[in-house]
Amino acid sequence: MALFSKTYEATHLSSITASRNATRKLIRKASKGKFHAFSQLSVQYLDFLSGYFYTIGYVDIEQRSEEIIKLLVKCWRYLPYTKRVSDFERFIYTPVSYTHLTLPTNREV
Repeated sequence: MALFSKTYEATHLSSITASRNATRKLIRKASKGKFHAFSQLSVQYLDFLSGYFYTIGYVDIEQRSEEIIKLLVKCWRYLPYTKRVSDFERFIYTPVSYTHLTLPTNREV
């Protein structure tokens, strides 16, 4: 059982490493102005972003799409300053303003 576990861990880690390397290459290309590479990079994060914006209150698909586009435009703008995958992900995971949400008043509670 231990041998299977070690083999699985090694395989799993090598696939993660390969994925991160591919993402690194896309970031390098995109930071040089290659929009096609940026598009490929963005697609990798669309499910996460859609779920994230839905969770914080953007239930309407059009509003959610609009917010995702705004965030990706900001990412494109700051991409030349991004050197690592973690820099790009940190930018994507930054907290979003909650001003679009309305909190219930005391009467509604």
